[in-house]
Amino acid sequence: MNIIFILSIFCNLIFELVFGCPPSLSSLNLPPPVIHTECLTRNSCQRGYICRLNRCVGGRAFGSKTRQLQSDVSEQTCHKKFQFIQVSERSLRMNQCCSNKLLPERCMEFCSMSNYNESSVFRLLSEPYRCPVSSLEIINYCASQNYDHRECCQMKMVPESCLNLCLPSDEKTHFDGSKLHCLQYITAMKACFESQ
Repeated sequence: MNIIFILSIFCNLIFELVFGCPPSLSSLNLPPPVIHTECLTRNSCQRGYICRLNRCVGGRAFGSKTRQLQSDVSEQTCHKKFQFIQVSERSLRMNQCCSNKLLPERCMEFCSMSNYNESSVFRLLSEPYRCPVSSLEIINYCASQNYDHRECCQMKMVPESCLNLCLPSDEKTHFDGSKLHCLQYITAMKACFESQ
């Protein structure tokens, strides 16, 4: 009985192959493949969007959930909200700067004022296969917004050997083994970067 069943299936297959053609890809009426050429470079998308998988995509802008300030809010509360908006703008400018300087995508998480701290920098240095150490120069440059912060850094007791990190446009600003001791002053440098 099993042999008869198998033979009938085999005969049906041969009959279909001889008298009826199997469906071709063109008969399936599939749409043509979509090739996104919306953006081919990192900076070709409009403001607020980035290029991912050759498409311009964007996220929610910083501060999109801020509330209207009411008139009976104390001056101190207003000042705190204003500081939050300023920090968001700084982070946004820093992120845009890193994009403009062609920081690799896998390093972009380190390019924000909230992640510009000692532990994040140590994590970046401990994962050179993920994010090259040379990207630290770009991140520091963008955090400083290319302003001269040396005077502020001196007041915050940043040693002379680390002061060129407070002026990132300086030709000698390179992160290497000789600058590792400067990482303990990154909080002081960040405070100076945020003061302007």
